[in-house]
Amino acid sequence: MLCTACQIHPIPRRNRRYCEACSPLASALWKARHRREWAEQWHAGGRAGEAPWLDGWPSLEARRAYYRAYMAEWRRRRRGVQGAAAQAAGAL
Repeated sequence: MLCTACQIHPIPRRNRRYCEACSPLASALWKARHRREWAEQWHAGGRAGEAPWLDGWPSLEARRAYYRAYMAEWRRRRRGVQGAAAQAAGAL
């Protein structure tokens, strides 16, 4: 089966429609098209003055606090994993 975009390259097994070269561009085009549709739906719903990324959050500061805590925990866990890997490498 050939790529839907270029009609030249075969499609790898893990992809459905696009070859390796066309896949990133096709993804960007799809997202741009759908972003416009999502924005139109957002504005049609009477939420033109609201920020879509704050939907479901009580405030901007609540969202920021959540992501600060999330990233701090992620960095703490990552340091633990990297520290264990360094100790294992040093023990060899």
